[in-house]
Amino acid sequence: MRYIPLYSQGQIKVQDNLSTAIVVTGWTPYHVVEKRLDPDSYAAIGQLYSPGMGINYLVRNLLYNPQITKVFILNSSKNDKVSGSIQCLIDFFESAFDYLDTEKAYKIKSDIEGYIDGEIDIVSLGKISRMDYDVFTSVDSLVSAINHRSSRVYFLGDSSRLEFPMRKQVSPVRDSNIYGHTVIAETIAEAWLQIIRGIRKYGYISSSSYGQTQELIDFVAVINNEPQDNYLPEYFPVDKGFLSEYVSQVIYDSEDAQDGSYTYGKRLRSYFGEDQIEGAMEALNYDTASRRVTLNLWDSTSDFESPFPPCLVNIWLRILDNKLSLTATFRSNDMFGAWPNNACALRALQVHVQDRLDNVGLGPLVIISQSAHIYEAVWSKADETIEKHTPSTALILDPIGHFLIKYLEEGNLIQVQLVSSKTNLLLKEYISGVAQASKLPQEIIADNPAITASHAAYLGEQISRATFQFETYTQDK
Repeated sequence: MRYIPLYSQGQIKVQDNLSTAIVVTGWTPYHVVEKRLDPDSYAAIGQLYSPGMGINYLVRNLLYNPQITKVFILNSSKNDKVSGSIQCLIDFFESAFDYLDTEKAYKIKSDIEGYIDGEIDIVSLGKISRMDYDVFTSVDSLVSAINHRSSRVYFLGDSSRLEFPMRKQVSPVRDSNIYGHTVIAETIAEAWLQIIRGIRKYGYISSSSYGQTQELIDFVAVINNEPQDNYLPEYFPVDKGFLSEYVSQVIYDSEDAQDGSYTYGKRLRSYFGEDQIEGAMEALNYDTASRRVTLNLWDSTSDFESPFPPCLVNIWLRILDNKLSLTATFRSNDMFGAWPNNACALRALQVHVQDRLDNVGLGPLVIISQSAHIYEAVWSKADETIEKHTPSTALILDPIGHFLIKYLEEGNLIQVQLVSSKTNLLLKEYISGVAQASKLPQEIIADNPAITASHAAYLGEQISRATFQFETYTQDK
């Protein structure tokens, strides 16, 4: 019986043999280990990123491959420690699980939140939790143990494959253009709520090598006023300990990790033979009007073929109105699990650069996510977060300004003034007779295409009131 993986959270390599062992490398890229292993000594090797979706997939694969009686586990990466995926898997093998009737799921007995779908039979799951496993804290020790294992280890148990239906995630997607959505918010946490709400409402459902996703293309998030120490409400999925370490990996250089993975800091500081961050600060101090301060992280000579290319590919720094803005472009972005840490680290980088500039303040943080997606495994959690923490009526200030609407008795006119939110200066005036005022919203929206949807709806409502109640109309301020 050969190994057949039904599910995968990432890339996995399967050997064409009858081995009874698999290798789980956590966050360490599997190819770093695989190239040193005897291919006959194991049936499959792959990563384990999350204690939720990842373990759920692994358990299902083990149930479908009863010939697997041994799991070799690598627990060597800093990201393993932070994510908790490997520790949660170890706790599953050591301490088993509890069934939660309210969740219709099994909770792993661990300090780390890890769940397995309740569709799996409890007796079968119990057998998997008692599986033989070994844990290694270095690639060298793992390789030595596997290569010294006999490749002729025969399977003597029940050979029937078990397959359980995957829990269906319902996604009521609404018709919309999937390209070019934008959110504007004061803080990263507030922007995140708008992002996940937008993707869950309008995201295109597709498959990827990491499972089913809901996706929008070229999603732009503009954060105008994030405090320097970050606004971290309780619903925001950011761990302060992990964030501190992650920020360091983004801003500062580091040695190549044992697992062969890159850090953004290395790409920015030394990978291309120069310190791009230092160069950016020098360039901006020399010419505050420069439009050419671009930091590149994509290596076109190798990343097209790399199994783990960087997701962050470009950073652009610009000083406008004596404030430093930072625009970052991600080719691929997990908006539920990764974007919050990405955004906080980029804000820290923005502050780091601004500190070295003379008399320059902090401007907006802009993040362009070319593939902005949410994985199926967290759709329910995303919906719960949206329902619990998004206000039903939220006031979002429109960057284009605000409108003052009046009835002018002399001439029987409706007057609409667009006023700057920053300076309170008049930007544009629109006037129409009462009888023709219903056409004003279309004229104003055509003249201001960047108007937010909620503001456009408000404008139409107020002009309608002014048209039909002109003698007594007072704008709702």
